[in-house]
Amino acid sequence: MKRLLRADFARLQGNAFLWIIFALAVFMGIFSPIFGHRTCVIYMAPDSSYSMDYWLLKFTNVLAFSAALFCSLYTGTDYSEGTLRNKIAVGHSRRSVYVSNLIVNVVAISVAYSIHLLVALCVGLPFLGTFRQLAGKEILALVICAYAAMAAFAAVFTLIIMINSNPTTALGINLCFVIVSLCFAIHQLNLLTDVMFWTDAMATRREMTLFLLDFLPGSQIMDFYALKDGLGNFDPGVMLGGSVFFIAASTAVGLKVFCRKDLN
Repeated sequence: MKRLLRADFARLQGNAFLWIIFALAVFMGIFSPIFGHRTCVIYMAPDSSYSMDYWLLKFTNVLAFSAALFCSLYTGTDYSEGTLRNKIAVGHSRRSVYVSNLIVNVVAISVAYSIHLLVALCVGLPFLGTFRQLAGKEILALVICAYAAMAAFAAVFTLIIMINSNPTTALGINLCFVIVSLCFAIHQLNLLTDVMFWTDAMATRREMTLFLLDFLPGSQIMDFYALKDGLGNFDPGVMLGGSVFFIAASTAVGLKVFCRKDLN
């Protein structure tokens, strides 16, 4: 397993797709605070919007698309170049091959997200000032939850590409998964803006909506987008639990299917 991981990380360093998502992470890290500053100036937004609290995690949803692109195309080359069959032919188990690819994908996406946050902080602090609404512990909890949500997405993307030998098809499915996840989250957030949704008659459905916004990874990153509006309850325990569930469930399904898959 260690030799397999070393080989995969060595191959990762020179991969063009990795540097593409790094470049996108840098771009979004620069764009987010500058866009936030311009928005606040043009619309004369209140001081609460003119801070890093709102803008640091706002465009996490965009990075989910880059994660789908990277996982699909990078891992997909293992199929098109016959690398997967070669790994198994030299004695590596299918389970080790799957787990190694999962780890590499999660690490690559986490590093890209770290670059995004670091650039956003470096550019954003001069433009937007410091954190004004949330305490340090709250910000740290949200950042950890963001990393967990991105890892959950990477796990799902790995599942799709490892059981589908066509990188193009896998990319389409993964992008559709992101789009559907975000559209569902937007629908749930829109429900919370309806006054009638906050009546006693809607209490059960409202609690379920709030739970899903915290539990589903796609809803979590849209929660970050709507942070300023205060629409979610942001329960870190539920958010981390949801991400861990998706990582564990997708990995279990992926291992079961991949271990039986015909690679010829």
